[in-house]
Amino acid sequence: MNKKLQRIRKEIDVLDIEIMQLIRARKSFAKDLVFCKYSNKILLRDLGREKEILKKRDKEAKRLDLNPRSIEAIWTILIKDLLQEQRKIVKRKKTISRENFPTR
Repeated sequence: MNKKLQRIRKEIDVLDIEIMQLIRARKSFAKDLVFCKYSNKILLRDLGREKEILKKRDKEAKRLDLNPRSIEAIWTILIKDLLQEQRKIVKRKKTISRENFPTR
């Protein structure tokens, strides 16, 4: 295989791993989000916040010359994944307290 092609593919693989690490970091906020939402009597799913996030990502996608539809699809998946993680946390915990959900 062409050496340049191999190098480019290797660089893409490195970026893919960095993206996954960032997704993991984003997901690590799930426990804190559950505690904050519970403490403030906010539902786990906030459609207004979701719309706000998607609107901001759309604007940033355009600024970065990325396809806004693709970015919206990616962020919709990320939002659903984080919400699913929050729901898992709530299911595992019968009662929510500061001890169960320490803040950062």
